[in-house]
Amino acid sequence: MLALLLLLGSVFCAEAVINSYKFDQWSKCYFGAYDVTDHAESKRCDHIIMTMRKGLMDIYRKDGYDWKEDFDIGLAKAEADWVNSLLYKHKRTKRQATGTGPSKAKPRKEVRMMSLEEWGNFTLAVNSLKYEKIPGSNSNKYDTIANIIRSNPNSTMDGPGFLGFNRAYIELFERALQELIPDVTVPYWDSTKDFYMDDPRESVLWTWMFFGDGNGFVSEGPFANWTDENGGRLFREVGENPSSLFTLHGLEAILARKNHYMITLPQPTDLTKRFTIEGQQNGVHAWVGGQMRIRELSAQDPVFFMHRAFVDYIWNTFIEKSGVDPGSDYPIKGGEANKPENTMHYFSQNTNRDGYKLDSLYIDSPQCNSTHKSCGSVWLKCTYFWKPFKKHLCVSVTRAFADIKPSQPTLDKVPKLSGTPYNVVFVDIRTKQLKRTKQLKKISKNRVTDVQNQPPQNNTTNQAQNTITNEKINASIN
Repeated sequence: MLALLLLLGSVFCAEAVINSYKFDQWSKCYFGAYDVTDHAESKRCDHIIMTMRKGLMDIYRKDGYDWKEDFDIGLAKAEADWVNSLLYKHKRTKRQATGTGPSKAKPRKEVRMMSLEEWGNFTLAVNSLKYEKIPGSNSNKYDTIANIIRSNPNSTMDGPGFLGFNRAYIELFERALQELIPDVTVPYWDSTKDFYMDDPRESVLWTWMFFGDGNGFVSEGPFANWTDENGGRLFREVGENPSSLFTLHGLEAILARKNHYMITLPQPTDLTKRFTIEGQQNGVHAWVGGQMRIRELSAQDPVFFMHRAFVDYIWNTFIEKSGVDPGSDYPIKGGEANKPENTMHYFSQNTNRDGYKLDSLYIDSPQCNSTHKSCGSVWLKCTYFWKPFKKHLCVSVTRAFADIKPSQPTLDKVPKLSGTPYNVVFVDIRTKQLKRTKQLKKISKNRVTDVQNQPPQNNTTNQAQNTITNEKINASIN
């Protein structure tokens, strides 16, 4: 009887704790609508979120939810049980490229380096997750994994804990795929291969052969006609938002650093933010647009996992190049949720520091040079860049190379998505130039129409109008 009274008392206390915070105050912290540069405000919000999470866990257990301390709130029992089974079924061992030893896991490779069979197996497994319901739940397996981000998107961002969580999250997704096809791996998307194209939006990746439509609703390719659990259609707006893909200069800045403190958020200035992996990866989310641009919804697009695998690849490269031991180099900074000994979100048997002890294995992104001008894939070409590198680079082929006509835009207007956009650290100058070229072409087309419909004007008037127009364009871009 005494035990029962104590149990009920703890539940009532938990509910009282939750009710002690006004909902608007909690939601403001939960969705990151506060000044992250204010240390006191950030610490206060971390305390509110952590306290409420503990209280909600107690209430869910009272209602019959068995969380087993493996997963945080956000998943119903059947969904949590399935995800937990992935954690227990596969005892994590070191990934090995040789295919020998305790693990025969294959290394991950750049998406354009996959064989047709490998790409087909990957997309088949992803679609199987999307259309396979979890027993005892109305949710499919893909959305369940994607909802791990949705339930608390900001807890996994803006701090050193991001890298370890991202690695664990990619591993979890890969295990779900391997339940269906044992040898499948998550490919990584090296977006530097697209950045140095004349127009990255014309990459062969944004066709039915790879990712599907990049401009509007995704109606072709392996992820055609996907919807999220709320019925929202998957869409993209590649290159339309002020942002940037990964660049070689950006990666060189990261790889030149000597410790994790220098490559993780938070950072004191906008300049030092550009040297962080997380700061640069945010830009790719915004560049793809659509669901990818919103933290809560970003994992609804399968491109998320291929982009995040490249983020993990960059971290792997940094560890190898710097020679640091990540397990002993966890930075002491960020809010409460990013402290080294705090529980890693959604993987609560591990601390944030444990995330730095996980390992991954990748095949290097393809390179070429003056003596070896093959990139090893029909979807990549070796191109010489006089500026700014004076060397050969592997870049993506265009849709024209694959004889694929551009699809027509399918959006009358961009759907409004609620949530927290990824924070764009900087916009590369080349992205601004592409935007200016696009606007100039549009204006030029309009001028042709105007000339046909209006009487000719003297040269002085035309020059004045051109000057005003160019000034407006530069002002809107800068």
